[in-house]
Amino acid sequence: MVRQREKGSTKGLQMLLFSGNKSRMGDAGGQEPVVFTVGYQGRDVPGLVRLLAENGVALLVDVREKPYSRKVEFNRRALSGALAAAGIEYAWMGDRLGGFTCSREGWLAGCAVVAQWAKSKSLALMCFERSVKACHRQKLAEILVQEHGIGIVDL
Repeated sequence: MVRQREKGSTKGLQMLLFSGNKSRMGDAGGQEPVVFTVGYQGRDVPGLVRLLAENGVALLVDVREKPYSRKVEFNRRALSGALAAAGIEYAWMGDRLGGFTCSREGWLAGCAVVAQWAKSKSLALMCFERSVKACHRQKLAEILVQEHGIGIVDL
């Protein structure tokens, strides 16, 4: 299950189910760690940075297999610089959490790292697709929920 931000509200949450495991999801304001997911499709970097900052994200984890884009502002170097200027850390994990050639074992190992990080800081998984349902972030989120009890909020 993923929770999706309500339109027009940066903090309000609307539930969006994509796994049947309701019991593993806690309230985003509760004690369990929460990981955000975000797609940059249709956004610009200032808008993405603002969205992350409004939601208290301290670390953006780039899960694109190749951290490059036709929109050059989203290339790894440019994006990490824009995030650093806003006080948000950047980590590329596409080698473990990318969508096309990474194995389930790689995803499990990468999600274990993300789960550890989520215990100490607010973070977001980022890929291109705006809709989590159209992206491999959905599968990563399912692993985080089922294997680590992490709450998921889609921005």
